[in-house]
Amino acid sequence: MKKKKVKILKIFRRFKLLEEQILFNDDLSILLSEEGEDKDICIGVPHHAPLGISILPCSTHNESDENTGLIGFKVAQELHCSYVVACNYFIDSNKCLCSDYSKRINNFKPKLVIEIHGHGGKNAKYDIEISCGSKEKNDKSKLFAEILSSHYAKHSICGDFEQIKLKASNTATINTKQWLGIHIEILKEIRKNCDHEFINALVKTIIEFKNKI
Repeated sequence: MKKKKVKILKIFRRFKLLEEQILFNDDLSILLSEEGEDKDICIGVPHHAPLGISILPCSTHNESDENTGLIGFKVAQELHCSYVVACNYFIDSNKCLCSDYSKRINNFKPKLVIEIHGHGGKNAKYDIEISCGSKEKNDKSKLFAEILSSHYAKHSICGDFEQIKLKASNTATINTKQWLGIHIEILKEIRKNCDHEFINALVKTIIEFKNKI
């Protein structure tokens, strides 16, 4: 019985390594997902491409969010929660709830969706901008930003809808009543090295935020 458990564990670890390797591959357009032990949280990454690949094969959203999938994957592993990552994807998958990305999230029935994006610095006022898509949920995005700032102080962070530039007002997966969506835009400097300090801070923030809402 013990041998079987060890074998299953080894296969599971190999599968996890394979999934992580896919995130470094720029030839595949693929949707990676897994339901986690924590059913309340889902990490979403709709525009992932490996570091160095700035263009997606998508006519409506051709700018990639480099390395966001790797960050999302690592955060989900730490939280033991569900995740959905669209890699090198050919559609702008978070703009409608009928996409396979959005449907996969919905299948997991989460209460909280943390969607990870990236910016290059020109379009944002802050290194990390957080939004829930509208002024009506500004208290939630400000709370999330406040908690994250307490764990990660070396970069500017803002969750005030009136102050940020990247508001996610037209993002279907954020502006839905099916779950509470948190839209996080991360500076490339943080993403390019897959900053472990940031990942740890984000994990702590999600846990604290979930317990407060």
